[in-house]
Amino acid sequence: MNHELPTDSPEPEVKRRKVSEMNKAQSLEHAVRETEEKRSIPIEDSEAIENRKELHILNSFKPTPAFPNVTERYLTPYYYVNEESPGDDTCIWVHSNRICLISLAPSHDIIKMQKNIKCINFKVTEKLDRASNKVSGKSKHGAQPLQPSSTICSIECEHGGNYSVKCNMTGKLMEINDALLKKPELLFEPPHRGGYLAIALPNINRFEILTTELLSQERYNAKMAIRQTAT
Repeated sequence: MNHELPTDSPEPEVKRRKVSEMNKAQSLEHAVRETEEKRSIPIEDSEAIENRKELHILNSFKPTPAFPNVTERYLTPYYYVNEESPGDDTCIWVHSNRICLISLAPSHDIIKMQKNIKCINFKVTEKLDRASNKVSGKSKHGAQPLQPSSTICSIECEHGGNYSVKCNMTGKLMEINDALLKKPELLFEPPHRGGYLAIALPNINRFEILTTELLSQERYNAKMAIRQTAT
């Protein structure tokens, strides 16, 4: 009796090809459908989508803070607030080497009201002229001594108003800002651009007291907020 040997049936291979062709056809049909759907989107919707994308990009953008200027980098402000005469406040900018620049505070009437300055006079008495201050040597010989109540200068404004500016610190006068004699409007600029009245060297024994008795920037801001609500 003859037995025929089994042979591999071609059916599985045919089935695999059919399945593969069906998958390819389905993928092609899906791609065509997606293309048709995209083409059917109204122009207005496309513009709205682009606008939303742009808005998302803008909202995700975080600008870096402005780079601090020379004054902000090297000088720390301390404020004297005149409780008896509001609007007569001064600022002492302290450098890391303890050199101080004396200026008007933002709350001083001249700065706050943007008054036109007629002239700045450093001759505070008949015998004392801050502009004649001469300093020499490491010991700062010839420097005029300063007390908190010492007057640095007087400022005369147009349309009335004369202000006597105190130094509010103990130390020695190094020099006055003589550029203000020709351009008094420099007083509205930050110290590194000429917006200061004088340079002084604080008394080393009184330096810590100076920075604790005067107001830091945070305490000054809080004080100004209280003053504003009171008015």
